[in-house]
Amino acid sequence: MSPLPVVQGGIAAALLLLLGWQPWRRGADRPIGPLASALAAPAAVLTTLYANASRLGLPPRKYLDWVLLAGLASVLLVALRGRRRGLAFALFAAGAAVLAYVPTGSLHARYWGSMLWYWVAGLTAAFALLHFVAERALAARRADGAAALAIAALGAAPALGLSGTGAGALLVASLGGSAVLVSALALVRRDLAPGSGFAAPFAALFAGLVASGVLYAETPRWSGLALLAAPALVLLPGAGARMRLARLALIAAVVAAAAWLSRGGSVPNPYG
Repeated sequence: MSPLPVVQGGIAAALLLLLGWQPWRRGADRPIGPLASALAAPAAVLTTLYANASRLGLPPRKYLDWVLLAGLASVLLVALRGRRRGLAFALFAAGAAVLAYVPTGSLHARYWGSMLWYWVAGLTAAFALLHFVAERALAARRADGAAALAIAALGAAPALGLSGTGAGALLVASLGGSAVLVSALALVRRDLAPGSGFAAPFAALFAGLVASGVLYAETPRWSGLALLAAPALVLLPGAGARMRLARLALIAAVVAAAAWLSRGGSVPNPYG
């Protein structure tokens, strides 16, 4: 599978992030524009999708179509940040519940049965928790927080690919590339605030892509949970370069283990 669509997705994200940064203007010591940073992740994923000769189904027909729409819709939450941060998070969680219930109808009777609300609640919690972790990581650790998200997403690419979903692997690799760019910008400019818009779309897309592997391919559930939880390790206490490297190395180890567990056939499909 050609990596070119991922490169094209990275270019789209870079253009948006640079547009928000505006380094060529005089006195441009402003942070990345919230809207530009919010659009970076969806732009990377959608560009990769179309460059791979695929397209977003409208109206949505597959779970992946719903995930991409959720990523786009979460961009709107950037307007509710600040004093209405709690409302923005509540709306994100409500959207995650819709995504966990509506497009998964084919699984309800055949596979979930009496566990339906367990699955819906679990998926909703996973989305909401990742959003919370992403915002905290980007606000508290800046460059390291974005690097943690990048490691998790880039590690999810082989995890999804090895468990049978090549399209998801391409899209999540592109998502990881956008997080790498955010981390690089935060290193270049210490005054940047990369969490201002990036967290919600990243969380919606990353959690959705991992969930698609768990629900519709053979990505093991524990592997998916490890991928979603790994970025939280960047919030472990400790200052200094050694601690920063240790946290990122620990995240990389967890992600590598999750990818190893996702080898096709190594774990039975959770739906038989």
